[in-house]
Order: sequence, then structure tokens, then C-alpha cells
Amino acid sequence: AIVLFAHLDSSKANKKPADQQPTLSDSETAGSSDANPGIESDINNDPASERPLYSFGVLSDLHLQYGQDDYGGVADFQRALTYLQDRVSFTCISGDLVAWAGYGDVEYFGTINYMEQYKKCIEQYAGSMPVYECAGNHETYPQQGVSGTIDVDLWRETTGKELYYSFSQGDDVFIFLSLKSTNKNDLFADGGLNWLEETLETNKNKRCFVFQHCPALSDKSADPSGIWSSLMDGTSGKEFVSLMKKYKNVVWFHGHTHVTLNIDEYPVSDVWGYKSVHVPSLVSPRFYDESENMLQDYYFDEDGNKVWGSLFSEGYIVDVYENKIVINGVNFAAGSNRDCVEV
Repeated sequence: AIVLFAHLDSSKANKKPADQQPTLSDSETAGSSDANPGIESDINNDPASERPLYSFGVLSDLHLQYGQDDYGGVADFQRALTYLQDRVSFTCISGDLVAWAGYGDVEYFGTINYMEQYKKCIEQYAGSMPVYECAGNHETYPQQGVSGTIDVDLWRETTGKELYYSFSQGDDVFIFLSLKSTNKNDLFADGGLNWLEETLETNKNKRCFVFQHCPALSDKSADPSGIWSSLMDGTSGKEFVSLMKKYKNVVWFHGHTHVTLNIDEYPVSDVWGYKSVHVPSLVSPRFYDESENMLQDYYFDEDGNKVWGSLFSEGYIVDVYENKIVINGVNFAAGSNRDCVEV
């Protein structure tokens, strides 16, 4: 499958076929062919030459806050779900669903109600579109800024998912691996990496899409500062990345850094030894300040005007063909007119 980053003419966005809803499963049976079914590095510049097999939405870093309908991501999430539900077969979210997901003061941070807010948004705005997610680092915080371990029961109750799972869409396999903590040497749920390797090995002759929250430290397009992606610099992250390098049929989707599409020069890349798609943030986008080597929530345009991250609420629509995928950038906020979507 050939990876192409493109813009989408929304008038041509395909409706989701009723018979193309995926089914959750623990694993899939691998095909007999040894051919790489997957992803080539070349670019195909004619995405409109055929109809995709199916399309799916991709979001990340929602950072929903309880009781904050017009702030804290709820309005952006509502807009994105409403837009996507008639254009894709399903949507995948690569972590950080909420601001803080522990048990804390309802009036402050760290409350179970944040996860309930996420569930409420899905029920109200996704329609019949399935939504699949993995947990990011924010789901592991019991309160603001405090590292901890994910509440597995809360995760299951809210999402209806395990910390790692897969499903099939046609001949393709979608794989989700959640963070369980922010311990660099123990990021994933017990048995999660072993399960991932077994699942990838079983499906090595199929095209696999892997969703995991954090990019590798080496991926400077996702995180030029190297600060936010340092979470993957421990034994857990290095083992995960080695699996991404081993299986050439995999495309890995990740978020976490909030880097916007206009700053992220290479959001689709294979230069690090694996095929990677960095997903921008639906809420709280960041821009790289080279002079400070850090990500800011604003930048200065060519006229010296300060442009704030609130003008951006981004994600993707991915069109999947037999021999390529097309990554379509979407701004669900569209500048100062936040009710206008640009693709």
C-alpha cells in the first residue's frame, strides 16, 4: 500500500457501506503468501483514479474535561464526530481521550467524570459509526500531573475494550495497544508486547495498522524537541519500536506531541526504519520554536502576527485502496470560524 499525504475534496468523500463494519477479535489467520502486502515508500499522485475499499477517521489527544462543553475539547470532539460519521466506516483514536482520568475533585482535575464525558460524546455524536481507541499517558494519571497506573476497570467500563485488542476490516488488521503507566520501562499492560508480537507474526502477510500513543524518540518530525517523545526511551518503548521495524507490513499511527500539520513537515514517514503516521491533536495544538527547542501553543506568521493553536483542530481521513493508502489532513476548526471544516 502506498502512503500518500493529500487533501480531500469533501464532496467526494465516500459514505460508509453498511456491510463494512469491522468485527473485534483476538487474532486473525495469516495468509499463505510471503509477499509484502503492505506499504511502499513511493508516492502515487492520482488518488482519485479509483474508489477506495473503505475509509476510516483518525484522531488523537482529545483532552476532554468534565463540565466544559465549550472548552476542554468537547466542542471539537463533537464537531469531528459529526463530520466523520457519514464519511468513514469507523474512527480510530490514538490516546489521551481525557485531561486526567483518575478519581479526584469533580470541580478540579482527576475525576472519573472525564471518562464518562468521553463516553457521552460517543453516544451523542458518533451516530452508528464505531469508534476504537487506545489509552495514552493521560488515562494513567490519578490527578493533575501525577504519574500512576491506568484504572483498568474504568477503561473497560467506559470504552468496552481491553487494553490491547485487534479487529479485521476486509483483509486488513487494526491493532490497538494502550499505555498502562508512564514508567519508561513498564509502559504497556502485562503481556501486551508479547501479544503484539504474536498478533503481528500471525498477520505478517496482511496489511496491519497499529495504534499506540507515543512516537519514538528518534522521530524528529513528530517531536523536533525530543522532549515529549522521551517517554519511549526506556526498555518498553525500544522493544515496541523494534517490532515496528521488524514487520514491514505495518503502518504505525501515534499522537502525543500535538504538533500541527503545517509545522510537521513529514507527518508520513519511513525514514526511521518503520512506517509512521503522526496524528495531530484535536485540541491544544503545538508549534515548534526552534530558538527555544520547545513546542509552543502559538507561532508567528510571515507578517509577525501571533497565531494561536485554538485555530487548529486536526485529524485525518484515511482512504484505503488495494495497493495504497491516502492520508487526508482535516482541520475540524478551520481557523477563526470554528464551525467550518477544511480538508
